[in-house]
Amino acid sequence: MAPSLEAGARIFLQLAEKLEEENLGIVITQRYQRTFEADEQQILRDIGAGSCGTVFEWVGKSQVVKYSKDSWSLDPSIQLYNDYRRHTLFEQAFKWVDKHNLGPLQIRIPKLFSFVAKDDTSWWDVNIHRFPEQYQVPSNLLVTERILPLPQPFRHALIDRYCPENAREAAKADRLNKDALVRLLVGKRRIPRRRTFQFSLRNYGLHEDQMEELNLDPTIFSAPMAEVLAVLHWVARSDAKDIEIVLGSSASESEYGPLPEFSALPDEQPPNFKATTWNFKQRTLHVWALDFNQCTDITMDHKGVAKAVNAFYINDQYFPRPPIDEKERANRAAWQAFMDRYLRFSQLIIKALVTLGGPHGYSTDDMLSLPTLFIEELELERHRRAKRAREAEERTRDLPPPID
Repeated sequence: MAPSLEAGARIFLQLAEKLEEENLGIVITQRYQRTFEADEQQILRDIGAGSCGTVFEWVGKSQVVKYSKDSWSLDPSIQLYNDYRRHTLFEQAFKWVDKHNLGPLQIRIPKLFSFVAKDDTSWWDVNIHRFPEQYQVPSNLLVTERILPLPQPFRHALIDRYCPENAREAAKADRLNKDALVRLLVGKRRIPRRRTFQFSLRNYGLHEDQMEELNLDPTIFSAPMAEVLAVLHWVARSDAKDIEIVLGSSASESEYGPLPEFSALPDEQPPNFKATTWNFKQRTLHVWALDFNQCTDITMDHKGVAKAVNAFYINDQYFPRPPIDEKERANRAAWQAFMDRYLRFSQLIIKALVTLGGPHGYSTDDMLSLPTLFIEELELERHRRAKRAREAEERTRDLPPPID
């Protein structure tokens, strides 16, 4: 059964209790006040890179700026604009769920602020000096809410547990590790290997077995993950390809102006995008979904379900996997919680769509069978993949030894 409490609160409490056991002095009601160390004329700080380009923190605001690097493959400018279009649609889908009292959702997506075109001289003339020198060339940008990093006690707890002992103090002092977001890999367990000294908390992957070591119940994340897939599949009609699921903190709520309707956005990038600005406030802890640049449409039929299943297995292993044998007994609870929440929430969404309509228009009762089909196909595909892996292993084992 899916957790009955709001996921962010339960996660915070569990982590806080664990950290208190280790005498790290976390206070559950504490509010975190951000301090900044940056030159007034240089307030965009590099905090990482993604498939579309470089990500900058806008220091003093609760924003990140994704800078499209045009020399990258697969035309990142197009990817970035697709990220903007999909993000617009997904934000409207989340609002639709809230408007019709189907929530509250246990997962968030960052607020979408603006797309800035490389030829938007009114924005670049004012802001180009804020970028590091090598990035002071106009490019397409995506401006969204920043998912703020985990508080220091959580970061240090991970370093103390998983960083080699003689590298821990350096890791704690490394400014790059202050930009810590945890990727929630509930569907993956670690492969035993020697620890390395290249320890980083940037985009750190927390696996299912690590959650168990930290006394953190992986099923806490099953419901939020199921909810985001249900909303993206049936309200936004998207395959959710290559999205990320992370644990991080956030600024408090703030009012913002209306975004254009997804249907009003042209397929190609128009030249007249203008940027907006936002204020920074205090933080709380949440599960987040982000990075929508590879998402594409699905049809409401068997072909659409097959496309969504393929996207599920292409993604990094955030989502629980269907267990295939007794060795994967640990996976069962997380998968069961994910499956139960996905099916119940999908049915709730589709029934509301049939009655009320949604961002993509009218829906039919024929959709009611699709969520069950999606789960069944996930289970069948997992067995097919396991069979192919066993056959490949057997072929490798039967090969003659190499000749010296």
